Amino acid sequence: WYYLGANGAMTRGWQSVNGRWYYMNGDGVMLTGWQYLGGRWYFLDGSG
Repeated sequence: WYYLGANGAMTRGWQSVNGRWYYMNGDGVMLTGWQYLGGRWYFLDGSG
């Protein structure tokens, strides 16, 4: 999944969408599963 910001560009990093948090990698792709980000582990699923 990709998420486009208000300017129409792909977003990167942590994004809050309708009250749920997602992480987009450097290519703008939403990450899922266990991810090591900023020195911490997170479990990310497709529903935020």
